[in-house]
Amino acid sequence: MALTESLSPYERFLSKVQNPYTRHQYEHFVQVFCEYVRGREITSKKLERLKKELRKAQRGKSRDQSRIEELEKQVMAETIALFDPVINEIFNSTPLAVQDAISRCLDDMKAKGKKWGTRIALVNGLWKLYKANKKDRELDWDELRAQVGDDETEHDDQPYSRPLLQKLMTAADLRKKVIVGIYATAGIRRGALPPLKRKHKFKAKLPDGSDVYVLEVYPNSPKYRYLTAVTPEVTQLMDQYDAARAAAGEILTGESPLIREEYSEENINNPKHITESTIAQLVTNLIERAGIASEIKQKKIHQMHGFRKTVYSELVRAGVKELNIKKLMGHSTGLGKNYDRSEFIEVVLPEYAKAVPALTISDAPELKRQVRELEVKVSDVDAMKAAYLKLKEDNERLEAEVEQLKQKNKLRTENLEHKEALVEIYERKYLELKERLDRLEGKVVVDDNNTDDVHKHLDMLMREEPEIWSRVMRWEQDRKEREKEKQET
Repeated sequence: MALTESLSPYERFLSKVQNPYTRHQYEHFVQVFCEYVRGREITSKKLERLKKELRKAQRGKSRDQSRIEELEKQVMAETIALFDPVINEIFNSTPLAVQDAISRCLDDMKAKGKKWGTRIALVNGLWKLYKANKKDRELDWDELRAQVGDDETEHDDQPYSRPLLQKLMTAADLRKKVIVGIYATAGIRRGALPPLKRKHKFKAKLPDGSDVYVLEVYPNSPKYRYLTAVTPEVTQLMDQYDAARAAAGEILTGESPLIREEYSEENINNPKHITESTIAQLVTNLIERAGIASEIKQKKIHQMHGFRKTVYSELVRAGVKELNIKKLMGHSTGLGKNYDRSEFIEVVLPEYAKAVPALTISDAPELKRQVRELEVKVSDVDAMKAAYLKLKEDNERLEAEVEQLKQKNKLRTENLEHKEALVEIYERKYLELKERLDRLEGKVVVDDNNTDDVHKHLDMLMREEPEIWSRVMRWEQDRKEREKEKQET
């Protein structure tokens, strides 16, 4: 039995690109090269008719999702039928012929003023086509990339500023605010939001205790799946959006779309995921309604990619580590998968918190933060004032005590001076009395009355001024010892 391939080259190429945004880009440039090889646009009346019907169905008010999905399948089938023969023709050509054709195509694109990004995207798209079909070793891809050269383009496109985002939010209803908020604070690619379901979000806490939603981006792709977060402000908007859907009668489950198409009473519980084209159109309409279209054009802000650039810029400005920026933005880190919940919550989320003030769109949270800081400062001032008054009171008390001590010391000094004077007086008086006593006691005939008078004075001195008397006695003892020493000498 002969073996046959289950997928055509074009189908296999599409199946190998999981990221829908990247797949759309690669597919476009593969078609560009196929048309260059044929020398004309590759299309058919049937394909143009199907595309027209699809656009009409996507923009219609009824938004019949089943009809849209059926038309998308028909468009894809017709596209494959048109391009597969060309791809088979390319694969059957010699590698050198294909290499030369790609080289000439790149030269032609450069001559037409196509920028570096467009030319390198063509090479990358063709490389993916060849690799998906196990033919990548046939061509010298390094030589083709060297021909494109390095990116010398000055990337002067700007991110959204906070005032511009505020104008967008003012012009938006609740659903559009959630869409803008997710893109402007999580920085996901525009194709990452439509397929998300409510089960692909869960709440976590920032270091300050604020609740934020963590999003599982590309949840069905083991290779590209990663985690990122939105700000507390957008988390509240997402909760309000869910509450509004529930209030309208929708039964919300984990399988419900994270962002659904607009609903009516008829399809309230038959929710369909919003599409990438719808989101792009909503943003375009918001920019027009907000009156900032000219400013967006002047500052060269990409309507969708500008949101992603805003997040990246603020993460860098906030000092978030480069490795954590890559994890938050879904870039390859070279360290394996970016899908470890515990690591994200413990390591990456605290880093994301550094940029939350700058990523917050409304001024209200910032004003609340400033009020909290002011309240803390006011309480600090009150505490300092109370401490100052207590210190002042303690100082006044100490000054009063010092003054009292000064007064006491002054009295003691005066008393001491007074006592010193009394000592001198009593010392002279004592000497006089002692001299008289000695004279009287030295007489042969003693006059008792005179002797009693002298002892009376001495007794009075000893009784009334004991301190002075003791000093006089010490002085008298010292005097006798000196006289004794003098006599011995």
